[in-house]
Amino acid sequence: MYKVVEKIDSFKTIPWDESIIVTGGIGGSRAWFRRMPGVFRKDNDDFRFVDDFGMPTRFGRNDSVSLNLLEKQVGAGGDYARKPEGSETV
Repeated sequence: MYKVVEKIDSFKTIPWDESIIVTGGIGGSRAWFRRMPGVFRKDNDDFRFVDDFGMPTRFGRNDSVSLNLLEKQVGAGGDYARKPEGSETV
């Protein structure tokens, strides 16, 4: 499971050069992310989100930004299989 720790709603609030996990969109419906780990990078006027697979998503300074910064909750349901109550180990 994931917990929202911060909202990123403008270009000014983007956490550059930090490893993060995001859900949401950039540029309206042009780019959408769901629980995507990666890093925001900027070089001069080249702004992009680079996911953990190395795939860049470029965007402009004036594009709309609507993202949630997530934190993975370790051991908080869904991260591991649980044995149903009352079942026996074979």
